[in-house]
Order: sequence, then structure tokens, then C-alpha cells
Amino acid sequence: MKDITKAALAVAKTGLPVFPTQDKKPAWSNAELGVAKGQGGYKIATTDPKRVTELFEQNERATEIAVPM
Repeated sequence: MKDITKAALAVAKTGLPVFPTQDKKPAWSNAELGVAKGQGGYKIATTDPKRVTELFEQNERATEIAVPM
């Protein structure tokens, strides 16, 4: 497991939903997520450990942990 995934899981465990970014932009495109325009980005933030792992482990572009404000 990547260090960023472990860190994201630790943040999510505190109750804050997380999503992956790179240079402050979403690491996943809507097409990659299989969601409609406007449904990606911060809207995929989650505290679910399984989903957090999927989002951070499967994308090499995930270099930052973001929390929606």
C-alpha cells in the first residue's frame, strides 16, 4: 500500500471525507470515474476505507489528499 493511501485512510478515519488531487486538481477525470460532468472532483470524497483505497491506489496521479471545504 502506498504511503499516500495510508495517510488518506488515516484522515478518513477521523471522519473527514477525502479525494485525490494532483497540483490541486482532481486526479481522476469524470470519464475515468464513469460519472457525468459536474459529478467528479470533490463530490467523490469519501470516508469509506474501501473506496479511499481504490481512489488513491489505482491512480499514479494522486499526489495530494484533499478534503472538501
